[in-house]
Amino acid sequence: MENQTKLYPSYMGEFYAANPVKFEKRKNNVKPMLYYGLAVVAVIIVIFPGFIPVAGWLVRTVGVIAVLICLLAAYLSNFDYYNSESGGKIKEVGLKKFKRDADRRRAIIVVTTNPEIADAMEHSVELD
Repeated sequence: MENQTKLYPSYMGEFYAANPVKFEKRKNNVKPMLYYGLAVVAVIIVIFPGFIPVAGWLVRTVGVIAVLICLLAAYLSNFDYYNSESGGKIKEVGLKKFKRDADRRRAIIVVTTNPEIADAMEHSVELD
């Protein structure tokens, strides 16, 4: 018997790169330019903190942080992955995990087409 190991990608970009038939990587020019423009505005605020009537050291600190964030965002938004078949952009979706045991106290109400049954079920539920 052969020793077979399954290799799983460490991040989704690696998975997309491994499947070029299904996914394509496209360069995005608008987003980075927007972030670079915001970084230039933040640099101007760092150089001339008198535009904002707050303590100069505070304006400069916030400006430097804004410059770093804008440059990082511009670097990370250079490319987007698209589905080759549909042409749609692939977006990250957050998934919520439900703990089943924690929801045992509340009964699950089944909505039916008969409103009298649904109403009766709703009133028979014990809620904490």
